Amino acid sequence: MHPPPPEIAALLRGRAAQPVTTGESGAHVVRFVRAGARGLYLKAAAVADDGASEGGGPLGGEAARLRWMVARGVPVPAVRHYLRHEGWEYLLLDEVPGIDAAAVASAAAVTSTTGGGHAARAAVVQALADALRRLHATDAADCPFRHPAAARLAEARERARRGLVDERDFDEERRGRRAGDLVGELEALRPAAETPRLTHGDCCLPNVILRVATRADVEADVTVAGFVDCGRAGLADPYQDLALAARSVAWNLGPPWVPELFRRYGIERVDERKLRFYTLLDEFF
Repeated sequence: MHPPPPEIAALLRGRAAQPVTTGESGAHVVRFVRAGARGLYLKAAAVADDGASEGGGPLGGEAARLRWMVARGVPVPAVRHYLRHEGWEYLLLDEVPGIDAAAVASAAAVTSTTGGGHAARAAVVQALADALRRLHATDAADCPFRHPAAARLAEARERARRGLVDERDFDEERRGRRAGDLVGELEALRPAAETPRLTHGDCCLPNVILRVATRADVEADVTVAGFVDCGRAGLADPYQDLALAARSVAWNLGPPWVPELFRRYGIERVDERKLRFYTLLDEFF
C-alpha cells in the first residue's frame, strides 16, 4: 500500500497493521488494531488526481454511500476519514465487529462457534434473508445513488467494449466465453419491470458480518451485525441482492439452502429471469 498521508497516519498511530488479502475490489486493504479499541480498516487505491471533487474516485463513492446509509440507520461501517492525495484515495472505516458469513458457513467455523452444522447453516440463511428484507424496506426515496437496469446494462456493454471485464473470473457455466459474446444474452434478459429499493449491490456472504452466540442448547444464535464493501449500494431491484446472495449461499452452503433463502425473505414464486439477469450482470464488474 502507498504510504498514507499525515492526516490518515495520525489516526493510525499506535495500531498494528494486518494486511487483508481477501476481496476483489481492486483496492489495497489493511486492518489496524490496538488493544481495547475497535479495529479500523484502511482502503487505498490509485486514482487520477485531476482536481476532481472529493467523491470522484471509487472509494469516494463508497464513502458517500456509507455516510448516507449510516444517517438512515443502516448497519454499515462509519467513515472516519476520506481524502485524495498525490494520485491516491484513502478511505478509513470503523470495523463492524463480528465474523463474515462465509467464514461462519464453513465447516471449520460452524464446528468451532456453534457445535451444530445444519442448525448453523439454517441460522446463517435466515439471518441473511431477514437482513436483506430490512435493508430493502429502508425509506430511500431521497437516495442519490440510482442503478436502473438500463444504466447498468449500458455500463456493462461499455466495459466489454473496452476490454475491462475479467473473463478469467467468470462463473463455471461461462468459463472460456468472451464478454462481448455475453452482452446479447444480458440484453435479452433485461427485466421488463423493476421495483427500486435500497440494495447493497454486491451481496455475497463475505460482505455480510454476523454475530454468532453459543447457547446452552448448542443451537446457533446468529444475527447480522452489518454489511461491508458498499461501493455498489443504491436504488435497484431487490433481485440485484437476491441473485448474488443466492449464488453465494449455493457456493458456501450448498444449493439446497437457496430455496430457504427465498422462503425466509418472503418470496413464494422466484423470478428466474431476474435471477439470471443480475447474476450475468455481475460478471461484467
